[in-house]
Amino acid sequence: MASITNMPLVSVIIPCYNTAEYIQETLDSVFSQTYQNIEVIAIDDGSTDDTLQKLKENQKKHSQLKVIIQQNTYNIIARNNAMKHALGEYLVFLDSDDKIAHTYIEKCCEVAEKDKSIAAVYSRADFFDAKNEQWKLPEFKLPDFLYRNCIYISALIRKSEFDKIGGFDESLNQFEDWDLYISLVKNGGKLCKLPETLFYYRQRKDLSSVSNTTNKDKVSENMFKIYSKHYDFYIENGIYFQNLLIGAYAHRNLEEKKEKKRISKHKNFMTRVRYRLFKHEKYKNIYNL
Repeated sequence: MASITNMPLVSVIIPCYNTAEYIQETLDSVFSQTYQNIEVIAIDDGSTDDTLQKLKENQKKHSQLKVIIQQNTYNIIARNNAMKHALGEYLVFLDSDDKIAHTYIEKCCEVAEKDKSIAAVYSRADFFDAKNEQWKLPEFKLPDFLYRNCIYISALIRKSEFDKIGGFDESLNQFEDWDLYISLVKNGGKLCKLPETLFYYRQRKDLSSVSNTTNKDKVSENMFKIYSKHYDFYIENGIYFQNLLIGAYAHRNLEEKKEKKRISKHKNFMTRVRYRLFKHEKYKNIYNL
């Protein structure tokens, strides 16, 4: 590996809110990186548990760790606030219950440094904790990416590209990572995926992960904001609003047919059981027994 003086600084930004149970595992994954030229900025977003205490304990042991304290806002705002203190050429936004493999930053940096047109580098990913399996994210491809995000929030991002688009959009309260990557691609940035698993997304056993606490209204509101914000890019890629509505209508009809079929099968099964138990002669006549 090159001398640390020749290695670009990477800022790892960790927004924290009531994750005392998980934060140590997250920090350990960062401090065990084979890539040495890093700074770690943990921002406590008004936690009411022991998160801040754990951060301060780690700060005593690790000089790379900066701890910022603010009143509770939301993790999107916390990330942007922490960004104001970042000095790195690259950024990694890591949630305070997730983990990265010990070679994650090294391997992502190596790819980004070889091609300055790359805006972000990420890898394959796994779930862990309540669920331990591969996170089967689709491969990046336009226009498919404009229908569904396929990149987790903790990609290594070139800070100069991040600054050009103004950071995370604070008008969103979900899908801010998807919105960010769309903006990077619109600006001509390349996205590169490493063909190995180096990122680990926690599925909490108490079902308090963000992916477990969303709802249809929130999803709809934020997806509409993203479509409106990037309207020209969607049209450029042949995605018209009327087509989205027609597609949603067709999907709804298909789901309704599936549900009716399921109910019908259930009713038929229960009818057979009832007749067989209580109307044996009718059962034999109907089913030719």
